[in-house]
Amino acid sequence: MADVVVDTSTVVKWYIPEQHHEQARALRDDFLNGKHDLCAPALMPFEAVNALNYSGHYDGERLHEAAHSLDNYGIELVSFGSVGPVAEIVSTVDITSLRRTCRRTRRDSVHR
Repeated sequence: MADVVVDTSTVVKWYIPEQHHEQARALRDDFLNGKHDLCAPALMPFEAVNALNYSGHYDGERLHEAAHSLDNYGIELVSFGSVGPVAEIVSTVDITSLRRTCRRTRRDSVHR
């Protein structure tokens, strides 16, 4: 199954009808249907909740519910500490460090 790296702006579109929200929600739905895995930087949930808070669409209980639902998606969150070993690789190969780290993290957890 392929990894798809999502950033905060994509995840926020799951909750707010911004430009390209249809594509973002289709990506989410494909993830929920098992078509691919999602991976994101560990900071993403904090950024997403902050963006929702300042959007004017979410506050109080509604913001709390959105944060809880985001946590329940089960997106693989990659810590910055996981990035270090791939720095040399991404400097010589045309692939993002987060995508490479997601693959490496998943491979290592399967082989343990």
